[in-house]
Amino acid sequence: MALAAQLIQNFVQVASLLWAMLSNALLAALGTSLCLLRPSTWLGTWWRESHAGVAFYVGRVYHSRKHPVKSAFAYPLRFAVVDLDAPPPWFAASGQGKDHMTADEARARVGTDGPVRLMTSPWSFGYHQNPISVYYCYSKPKLQPADADAADSNGSGGNAARGGEGG
Repeated sequence: MALAAQLIQNFVQVASLLWAMLSNALLAALGTSLCLLRPSTWLGTWWRESHAGVAFYVGRVYHSRKHPVKSAFAYPLRFAVVDLDAPPPWFAASGQGKDHMTADEARARVGTDGPVRLMTSPWSFGYHQNPISVYYCYSKPKLQPADADAADSNGSGGNAARGGEGG
């Protein structure tokens, strides 16, 4: 009797794993198919990369470690510098705006009264990995250099604000 119960339990576990794999594969295929119906998602936005209220920058992140085990990696990264006083429509519509402070919240945090820019890593196909967001807060009379900045580090769970000349 115990052998039969064990066999049934093993069968149920295998069936559950197979169902999870199949359902996730079907959802991924559905999501990909829906993305293909919108040419801007599979053609990329290189042909219309400029939007009012945002500027895009492409770079590479390098990381290396010597201890306890030597390792290194690099990957490309795309940043968006968003004007929080006039963000592009997709910023709020996609839900990305809820992950960050508003312009008023950033100004209140560092005590400035001018424009606020947010440097962040935008979502891509619903995936987001944003280890740090940097807020550039300016005073009205002079726009350079940044009078204060506030950083929100998602990787460390902390955030900091700093004021002063030159940010």
